[in-house]
Amino acid sequence: MTLIASKTCIITNPSARGNRARFFLEQRQEWGQMGVIMETSGPGDAEKLASEAIQSGFTTVIAAGGDGTVYEVLNGLLSTNVDCDKYRLGVLPLGTVNVFAKELGFSMNIARCQEVLYKGVSRNIDLPIVRFKKDSLEKRRYFVQLAGAGLDAFAIQEVNSKMKKQLGPIAYVAAGLKVLGKTLPQIQCHTAEGMQVEGKLVLLGNGAFYGGRFRVFPDANLDDGLIHAIVFQDVKWFQLPWRGIGLFLNKLHTQSGVTYLKSTSLELKSEELAFFELEGEVVGQLPANFQMSSKKLQVIVPD
Repeated sequence: MTLIASKTCIITNPSARGNRARFFLEQRQEWGQMGVIMETSGPGDAEKLASEAIQSGFTTVIAAGGDGTVYEVLNGLLSTNVDCDKYRLGVLPLGTVNVFAKELGFSMNIARCQEVLYKGVSRNIDLPIVRFKKDSLEKRRYFVQLAGAGLDAFAIQEVNSKMKKQLGPIAYVAAGLKVLGKTLPQIQCHTAEGMQVEGKLVLLGNGAFYGGRFRVFPDANLDDGLIHAIVFQDVKWFQLPWRGIGLFLNKLHTQSGVTYLKSTSLELKSEELAFFELEGEVVGQLPANFQMSSKKLQVIVPD
């Protein structure tokens, strides 16, 4: 089913910066022929627009932005009572890192992405869900690519929009180095199978990629029914060169002080204040339960 044969909307942030975002704005009229363009005006708008789009009868929703936009649009889609098999998610990578788009095999060339989205070839992927409490209320959020707790969540809190625009992906590296000088909370990771591991950094993946095209979870696949986790016992300055080599060689999971887990459900806890993030957005505090839901999401992919 091509986009021309379906009711499509494109949710985008008009204040987005970068070459890809500028190209999209320059080609706005052409993109408008593919679907109705809906613009956000602030945080949370993409989620609201996605929800309204599905309830209005749109069958394809394209998240034109980064992983944060994908995260908002995803949760907007799933906030409705409409069955997942009634709509599809498309991704147009206009963000800083675009991990999910890279996992799906998208080019970072916008013209090529347009061809893929127009063809509309789709596949079903898994949908992990996170349950936690916020202000004493039970909350649940979905993600499609990655999550984390400990060091990376604290680092993300240090990154603002100005840093991302000026430094790009390096902004997260700089923030991580800054956070290394702080005392980090100890996090306990418990799997449904009874495994228990502790560490200062926990990374969770639905797919294989993290931080770009680094295969941090080498065995992961978007439809394997499992959440993959890497737990770092500690994070110290002197470990950085060795960890960096492992990252570039896709061998982090084999290094000493690192545990690789796979499960349908993991619970993260801490006796100290510890945050977790989803798709590069800090969402809440631990404890939190990460579980593979029974839902499947249709996403547009390169053929």
